[in-house]
Formats: sequence, structure tokens, C-alpha cells
Amino acid sequence: MELTDKERKFVAKRAKLVQAWPLVGLILLCLVLGVGVWLFLFMPLLANPFAVLTKLNSDSVPASTLTVMAGVLPVSVLMCLVLAIAIVLFCFVAFANEKKYIRMIRRMLEPEGTPKRSGSEETGAVQKVTPADTVEPGR
Repeated sequence: MELTDKERKFVAKRAKLVQAWPLVGLILLCLVLGVGVWLFLFMPLLANPFAVLTKLNSDSVPASTLTVMAGVLPVSVLMCLVLAIAIVLFCFVAFANEKKYIRMIRRMLEPEGTPKRSGSEETGAVQKVTPADTVEPGR
């Protein structure tokens, strides 16, 4: 099976993207979690339901905003953060699958008789296949 130049460039581009994803995904997770912590600490009326309840009990929330944010705002902000984290985690799964598919494509493109890779391609360990390693039918 042979790929065209355009297809080889596509596979190479996807391989680079898959290699970069763990770092990008980790940065995205840290950013989302950082926003959540920042909101919880510095904007407690947006993300901390306990702070909202405390302010409600002490009557220090203006009446104009009381109706809107009393119970809905903290829950909605937290759900948005959970959704963002779930999306990033699903991307980790998608890129793991992509990595597996690229490995399969590369393995299928290796001509017969070339050294087979054992384990991960990133290790660089090459296992040579000798005629003694092959098994003939009937033996």
C-alpha cells in the first residue's frame, strides 16, 4: 500500500499534532482549573455557593442582583468549568486514538522484510526479523 505525497504530509502533520497534544492539553487543564480556583477565591459570588449563602444571610447582596444570582449563578459557573474539563479530557482520548491510528498506518506502510518496531515508536528500539524468526506453515 502506497500513499501519495499529500497523504504522507497529512499523516506527518497529524503525528506532530498528536505529539504536541499532551503539553497543550495539560496547559488547558491547568488554565481551566486556575480559572476555577481564581473565581472561587476572588469572585466568590460567581463560583462559591457557600459565599452566596453567607452574603444572603447577612443581607449584604443588593436586591437587584439577588434574584438573578442567588442560586443559579454559582451552579451555572461550576457546570461550565466541569464541561470545559470534560471537553479537554475527551480530547486526550481522541488524541490517544489518533496516535494509535498513525502507528497502524505507519506499520501498514512498512514494506515486507524491513525491521519491525517493538513497543513504542518513540523509543527507537528496532527488532530485526531474520528468516529463522519466521514460521513456515506445517512446521
